[in-house]
Amino acid sequence: MSPLYLRLALLAFALGAPTAHAIPAAAEIKRIFDALDTSRNDAIGVAEWEQASFAIFKAADANRDNHLSRDEVNAGSISSETFITADANHDGKLSIGEFMNLRRAVFRAADLNGDDFLVLYEYEIFHLLAQFGWQDRNQNGRLDPSELKTALARAFEQLDTDHDGILSPTEGAFLSGPHRAAMEKDSGRLTSEAFVAGYLRLFTGG
Repeated sequence: MSPLYLRLALLAFALGAPTAHAIPAAAEIKRIFDALDTSRNDAIGVAEWEQASFAIFKAADANRDNHLSRDEVNAGSISSETFITADANHDGKLSIGEFMNLRRAVFRAADLNGDDFLVLYEYEIFHLLAQFGWQDRNQNGRLDPSELKTALARAFEQLDTDHDGILSPTEGAFLSGPHRAAMEKDSGRLTSEAFVAGYLRLFTGG
C-alpha cells in the first residue's frame, strides 16, 4: 500500500476483534491470537493467517457473490482509501484475490522481524498500529526500527490520556502481564522511554 501514513487494515475482521476504533484488552487480544494460532505453537504462521483470512472473506460475503462490496466491508474496519487501493481493477468491490492480497500486506507489515510468524508482542503492536498508524518513510510496507520507535512513541502519547507521562494499567490495558512487567522492571513505572525500549528489546531479541 502506497500512502506514507498507514494503518493496518481490516482489524475488525480479526476473528472477533470488537472494533477497529478501540484497542482490545490483553485478555481479548490473547483470545484472538490463540484462535488464529491453530497449531498451538505460540505463533501465527502464514498458512494460519491465510486460512483465517479466507474464512473472514466468506463470513463477510453476505450475498455469496464471491466479492465484498463497500457495504459488506464494515465501515469501521477499512478506510475508503484502503478499499480503493485494494480494489485493483476499480470495479467497486473486492474479489477474493484482492482481499487476500490486502490481508497479505497486513501480515507483512505486522511481521516486524520478517520471519513469517506473528508472536504475541507483534500482535499487540499490530493492534496499536491499527489504531494509530505509522509513517512508512521508505514505502516498503514494513516497519524498520526507527519507524517502529517513532510509531510507539506516538502511540504512547495518545494512550496517556491524563498526560502524566505514565501508562496506567487502564491506559495500557492491551498489554500482557509479562510484557508490562518487563517494561517496568527498571523503574517500576511505565514511562514512554520504558514502553518504547521494552518493545524494541522484544523486536531485536535483546
